[in-house]
Amino acid sequence: MIEEVRSNAEYTACLLTIVRPEEAASKPNGKDKHTSDARAAALRVLACAILRNVSPIPPPSIAATVDLDRDVVLPTLEPVLSSMNVQEAAQAAQRAIDQHEPVPQLENLSLKGTPKSDHKTPSELELERLETRLRTVQLALEILTGMCATLPDPEIFSGASGADDGGDNEDEDDEGMEDAEDIDMENEDQSDEPGAEAPQPPAFFTTLVAPLLKFVQPTALSFPPLGAPSPHPPTTSALSAIHISALECLNNIFLSMATSARGRPSSLGLDPASGRMVFDAVWGALRLVGTEITAAGQERRREMWDIGVGVLWGVSNLFKGSLAPTEEHVKVLIEFCNATPDPHVKVKTIGTLECLAQHPESVDANRMISSFLLSLLPPNANPPTPTEPLLQAVNALIDIYSDESMPYDVNFREGLYLEALVQSVEGVRKAVRGIDKKKERELRIRGEEVRDNLVAFIQYRRGLRL
Repeated sequence: MIEEVRSNAEYTACLLTIVRPEEAASKPNGKDKHTSDARAAALRVLACAILRNVSPIPPPSIAATVDLDRDVVLPTLEPVLSSMNVQEAAQAAQRAIDQHEPVPQLENLSLKGTPKSDHKTPSELELERLETRLRTVQLALEILTGMCATLPDPEIFSGASGADDGGDNEDEDDEGMEDAEDIDMENEDQSDEPGAEAPQPPAFFTTLVAPLLKFVQPTALSFPPLGAPSPHPPTTSALSAIHISALECLNNIFLSMATSARGRPSSLGLDPASGRMVFDAVWGALRLVGTEITAAGQERRREMWDIGVGVLWGVSNLFKGSLAPTEEHVKVLIEFCNATPDPHVKVKTIGTLECLAQHPESVDANRMISSFLLSLLPPNANPPTPTEPLLQAVNALIDIYSDESMPYDVNFREGLYLEALVQSVEGVRKAVRGIDKKKERELRIRGEEVRDNLVAFIQYRRGLRL
């Protein structure tokens, strides 16, 4: 099917025309105008999604002559995203819910099976319009997530909010982006050297990351109340989907950045203040979500945590050693790791704790984290830790205490961690042998590597005679 669409020049040219109409179509006036605008924007974003899904598009289609991401997709998505404030949308939805008056029903109809009235109240129409806009934003974020699967091209995002690009939407963009300004991207006190110029973050970090952080912040309608249904399920569903899509996009961005930076965020023009800003914003969103995520109807809250922890891991890995953890960070992450039944989420949580433990001055936090990691190792883990989280915990302890000169290494020596690691070797070997080579070949290879690293690390620490 995709190949048929891709090779159909008339179809792809039609999609391009939908996204970039040569002349503005006539628009209705009055109360239908906003609904028409919302539907038109939704159609353009949907056309962008189809074009990206079938790309690269071959000649002779006119769509083959343009850079889809730079010239078509991003100019279409940016005004959709920059014009949306989810907090204001939730407030407008709540007002419509409060003002809703059911359509009067005729009580004494003698005819059975007659069609119901299709009349909708102004409140119902407003809620439908808001849902259309919210779903359009959700789709735009999903498209961006695909674009950010690799490190965003600086040329694509460098002019996204500038005066030279998207001039027709200048006022709308400026108004929408005001919401991102209170997330400070200037980092005025970034340098330890007096007079040194603060490094400038890459363009995509300012134009993409800051607005995304706004989209992850929950509203009063984002999730059903604990123990009660949502006052308007369609709005709640759309809002929570936006938060999750924004987190997925951030997750892709920071995984790509961590891979590209190779432990040196300064090579991307980033400093620790940028990492702290992102970490605090995502943590603040998760705090608002709350930890009551296991009850029926709260699946979206749990999904926020599952994906949000991945973002925290990406950020803390990129800025490893620079983010000072608080007691709340450590306690909540440990509780979450113990509570989640998903091994992959456990791995992400352990990875986040590993990175936070490597802040040199946070000796107490390091002790809390390392004690938890040791509790996951055999033979003392009860119940036994699943294989992937176990390997992540072993690898984390090796990484944390690979440099004996760190201030927190005192915890390794005074806590007799070496003896605990020695006792875990046989259990780790057994866990690695239990990995099916045929079904989970990559995991088996990684397990053997972690097992060998553990033995070598024990020998190294013994040789130090500290």
